[in-house]
Amino acid sequence: MVVGNKKSICRSLVRAGLAVVCAAAVLYGPQAMAGGGLGGGAVGGVRVDIEGVISNVDATGLATLRKAREEALQAVPSDIAKASDLRKVSLRKLAEAIAAHQDKRAGAPLTDDFNYLAGLQRIQYIFVYPEQKDIVIAGPAAGWKINAQAEVVGTNTGLPVLRLDDLLVALQTAEQARETMISCSIDPTSEGIQRLNAFLGKQKVMNAGVKEGVEASLGKQTVTLTGVPPTSRYAHVMLAADYRMKRYAMHLEAAPVKGMPSYLELLRSSRSKPPADLSPRWWIEADYQPLLTDGEGMAWEIRPGVKVMSEDEKRDAAGNVKGTGRVNAFAKKWADTMTAKYKELAAKESIFADLQNCMDLAVVGALISKERLAEKAGMDMAIYTDNQRLMVDGLPMPKHVRTEVSMAKNGREWMITASGGVQFHSWSVTGKQETSAATKQAREAAAAGANWWWD
Repeated sequence: MVVGNKKSICRSLVRAGLAVVCAAAVLYGPQAMAGGGLGGGAVGGVRVDIEGVISNVDATGLATLRKAREEALQAVPSDIAKASDLRKVSLRKLAEAIAAHQDKRAGAPLTDDFNYLAGLQRIQYIFVYPEQKDIVIAGPAAGWKINAQAEVVGTNTGLPVLRLDDLLVALQTAEQARETMISCSIDPTSEGIQRLNAFLGKQKVMNAGVKEGVEASLGKQTVTLTGVPPTSRYAHVMLAADYRMKRYAMHLEAAPVKGMPSYLELLRSSRSKPPADLSPRWWIEADYQPLLTDGEGMAWEIRPGVKVMSEDEKRDAAGNVKGTGRVNAFAKKWADTMTAKYKELAAKESIFADLQNCMDLAVVGALISKERLAEKAGMDMAIYTDNQRLMVDGLPMPKHVRTEVSMAKNGREWMITASGGVQFHSWSVTGKQETSAATKQAREAAAAGANWWWD
């Protein structure tokens, strides 16, 4: 998501002795304040109102949400509550168990053990068992609780648990993902750019008061989501991670880890002249190691990773953005720092681990589709791919973000900055594979259990 300056804006600001990068902060999340199962409540501490406008959840609202979710949370069964280094979930048996639940309790919501996939905290392996007509996903797991941000996380690690609704989105959009990048962005309207040009053209002295004028001129900006339904929790997770990254870069929020200063702090502390006419854009993308496979198409190990990228951009008078292919040293340093701190950050701010989980699920969906795993297993995936059988939450659609600007003084110049985005292509991950005997051994050791999950 990017809100950038355009060339004409930069010229006027340079004449005034001002370096400016404009952007909006994204805030979002569904409106409902409760929900122990598939949906309900804000994601990442933000919400979307009925008009699709994104805003922050204040401390009082967050406390209310956390209490409501704690009350709605069902007791975790003792066998699921214990930590497991490798919990296995049978997609065939899970589908059968869900169908039996629906037949027995027509119209009743699914229970939390289904919604939170038996406490899986990430997917490490995918196994295919043709003799059992099954596909199994496996990874570390434990019971769950509600954390301070009102998110569902593992009791042992504080990392978010996988969600059935996110898995459904990944499976239902897997074939589409072959051609479509999964992404989110926020962009100013052409009218907003024109208003901003007019406003800046009248400014003879640039000071902190310009901040409100820039925000009012750009007004509401447009949210764009690709690859997944914009009303899904999956989409909201991407936007939340995007928002948090932007807040850290803009110095609107301090990152919860040491050694990760904001972009503005980097500019303030530098003796070098900051860039005057380029708008840096940061985005989070997947950075996976090659998948490990048994060489027979029956077992895979996922080795996830994330990196933060940056590129300078320019905008024309109509608000159209164009990448320059260059990146300024300040923006790159900030991106490299967040990449290096990502795991530590995800342990403190669960939305970043949640984003990694969503990426992993997209890789699972792409792998099942690309390698025709359901066909190899002889398994019926209809309950997962038919949105009428298991409907993904219809959350409020994010449409607009109010412009938010941060300013920092560096010598005689002012900087107004922000940026952001998330994008990844799940099919590109599946195209890189290496053979590993250990992956075959892991499949052989994952003996089937009587239930739809087992340790």
